Amino acid sequence: MVQVKELGKFDRVKSCNVHDLLHKLSITKAKEEISFEILRQGKSQHLDKPRHRAIYCGTGSFIHSPNDRLRSLFVHGAGKVDDSPSYWKSFGLLKVLDFEDFDLKNLSDTIGALTWLRYLGLRNTKIKELPSSLGRLKNLEVLDIAKNNGMEVPNVLWKMASLRHLYMSEIRCQLPKNRHFE
Repeated sequence: MVQVKELGKFDRVKSCNVHDLLHKLSITKAKEEISFEILRQGKSQHLDKPRHRAIYCGTGSFIHSPNDRLRSLFVHGAGKVDDSPSYWKSFGLLKVLDFEDFDLKNLSDTIGALTWLRYLGLRNTKIKELPSSLGRLKNLEVLDIAKNNGMEVPNVLWKMASLRHLYMSEIRCQLPKNRHFE
């Protein structure tokens, strides 16, 4: 059962919760059917080669474990991300990467090695500049860089043919010269 948590203007639903029992059932079914793994500091059970992983309170031991079968990775909390090229290449089949609210200071140029990536979530991180290697992400459809105060965006977004949704606020973006927008 979905429960309304907060109403906004005109009595529209602003946020909602899922009942505790339904939440537990959803997690159990996700673990069984789609090999979903949730890692929390202090109480985690590692699955053998999960396809989807959520990490909370990102301690180093969670983040430094590559997985060549992983399709989705959600990281929340604080921690350090390995920026070596071999680490990112180990996630070659990753389609969803979400670092929302993660204490991430920079994003390595090796992010461009994730050729199958379709969603990149960097909302409310501490990244000041995006790497130009984002231009190599030919399959990227959604880029969420909102709430990154003062982030600089390279001039590669205009070359991303598959990009359908760009969420951005409080950032600086350089527009290409001689470009006409409709």
